[in-house]
Amino acid sequence: MIKIYTRGICRPNPGRGAWSAAIIVDDNHKQGVRSRVKSSTSQQVGLVAALRSLRFLRAYLTQHDLPIMPITVYTDSRYVADAFNHRWVVKWQENGYRKLQRNQPISHAELWKQLIAVVDSFPVPVRFVTRTSPGPYDERINELTEELMKGE
Repeated sequence: MIKIYTRGICRPNPGRGAWSAAIIVDDNHKQGVRSRVKSSTSQQVGLVAALRSLRFLRAYLTQHDLPIMPITVYTDSRYVADAFNHRWVVKWQENGYRKLQRNQPISHAELWKQLIAVVDSFPVPVRFVTRTSPGPYDERINELTEELMKGE
C-alpha cells in the first residue's frame, strides 16, 4: 500500500504559497517532497502538492525497482478530492475543461490536465481522501510547510 499525505498553504489567498507531501511505500520507504510558490491560490497549491508527489512517486518506484501498489492520497484539499471522488474530472474532460452551466473554462485547467494524466498513468487506482482529522504524518508535513512559508 502506498500512502501520500499532502498539505498546501497560501497566505494570503491568493499570495505566497507552499506545499509538502509525505510518501510512504508499504510502510517501509518514506520520502518527502516540498516546495515554495511565489504567487498562488489555495486551490493551486493543493493541486500542485498532489501532482508533484505523484510524479515523485513514479520516479521513486522506478529508480528503486519497486512494484506499484494501490495508492491513497490523503489531501487537505477538498477541491482535489471532490474533483476525483465526484467524477468532476470526467465531466471536465468530456466538456473540454469547461464548466457546463456557464461554458467557461475551469480554474487551473492546465494543472488539472497534468494531474489527471499522472493519475491515469498508474496501472492501479489512485484514491483521494479528504482529511477531516489529523493523520500519522499530518503534524510533520504541517511543520515542513509552515517552515517553507516562513522562508526557512
